Amino acid sequence: MVVVVVFVFLFTAPAWAESGRLFLNQVKFEPRSEERPVEIKPGTSIDEKGANEAASALRRQLIAEGYRDAQVDAALVPAGFRRVNMRVHVNRGPLYRVDDVKFIGDPKLEIKKLKRAFRKIPYSDPAIESALAETRSLYISHGYFDAEVNLDHVKQDGEKITLIVNANAGKQYRMLGGGEFSARDVCACLFEFQRAAEKDGSIHFQARLEIDGSPEDGTVIVRPIGVQGPPFSVGRIEFRGNHAYGDLTLRRALKLDEGAVFDGELFRKSVSQLNDLKLFRPLTGQDIEIRPDFAARRADIIFKMQEGPRGKWALSGPVIPMGIAGGFAASVTSRLPGWGRGLLEASTYYFTFSMLGLPTMSSFLPFGNKATRWLPMVALARPPLPGQRWLSGFVISPQLGARYMLMSYGMSQTNLLIKSLLGVDGVEVPPLAVPVQWTSAQRPAKAGTLICKPQQSKWTKVRRIAALANDMAFGFQAF
Repeated sequence: MVVVVVFVFLFTAPAWAESGRLFLNQVKFEPRSEERPVEIKPGTSIDEKGANEAASALRRQLIAEGYRDAQVDAALVPAGFRRVNMRVHVNRGPLYRVDDVKFIGDPKLEIKKLKRAFRKIPYSDPAIESALAETRSLYISHGYFDAEVNLDHVKQDGEKITLIVNANAGKQYRMLGGGEFSARDVCACLFEFQRAAEKDGSIHFQARLEIDGSPEDGTVIVRPIGVQGPPFSVGRIEFRGNHAYGDLTLRRALKLDEGAVFDGELFRKSVSQLNDLKLFRPLTGQDIEIRPDFAARRADIIFKMQEGPRGKWALSGPVIPMGIAGGFAASVTSRLPGWGRGLLEASTYYFTFSMLGLPTMSSFLPFGNKATRWLPMVALARPPLPGQRWLSGFVISPQLGARYMLMSYGMSQTNLLIKSLLGVDGVEVPPLAVPVQWTSAQRPAKAGTLICKPQQSKWTKVRRIAALANDMAFGFQAF
């Protein structure tokens, strides 16, 4: 007698979902072109509620960008023992932008100036409110401290949006003595206060503008006030998410040291240089956490890094190697695995395989001749890394020869030198929101908010153009 035992396993969604905690393996977007960072990171615990919350957050982002009809759905798919993939389906729908703005009421200021804040903004509540706040700030900067700016109604014709804004300027005040109110001078003064506070290690700086005056004669006294918080030193600096890269590579890019004064400008430069590594996705405010310890007067910094794609491919044409026009190129590039440390940290190197099509004038190349049509080439490159200037920015390729490799290294170092001389480091001081308050009991306590933006030198645009030309002439090339 033969007994046959048949085991039947029935897997349903509730069965594996209820068997215990589930952990996220990866996030897959459909279509892939919609891929963007999500709040839930791989390796963290997740359930259907968390997946739906992540989808809702992504939908809010799209709505804020002007995709008001966006739909985002998330589903969990098994990917191993207690591991799941989150599949996110995104349907953006049409993009709504503000096509025109019409002002009613008593604007007084030039309509062209009032429209600047609304130029090319998406049709979303955050964008419109930001534009209204900037317009109110514009009135304050011209001495209209009683100005009222509000959205009256919206006209929609398909995807074209027209905003009707009610703007009433009110009275234009002048300084005691008859002079005009200068927002430029006030903002410059407050930025000096802020910079002095940052040098002392203050991470909490507040500014306000007090106005004392009489509405009868239309003259006021304006007092800019800066309130500096307690000084802090830099505590522990921690990096998270840099699985393929060592902490030392990232720390070399920092301008701040543990135990030093928490200088706000050096902190911003550190963030800029971490982004210049181009090993991770650009850092935003949500990726940086500052934990102040008021008792110890120390602030810990946590950088949440998100590694970028390891490889890429490209097709281009014509290419211009060494100043020779014509031809096509195809290349496949990949970062090496996370082996080694320091100069030998393999993950900071690119390996590139290229096929260069040079049907004409290829005899000028050190490895070509007139009969050459397709030239295969391999290269190992280490792009410029902040904090490792002399140990990066070079290419190693047997086809190029020593002369070209030295020339490429020299061009890379020249590019960095010119950048430092131009003083264009991509670091900008963020705008300063300054509440404006009346001190008189007969007036409302708050008159609005003046948005102070850092003043730019008249040579700023020239330096940026020169920096762009410098990158085009001496920028790092993998081959």
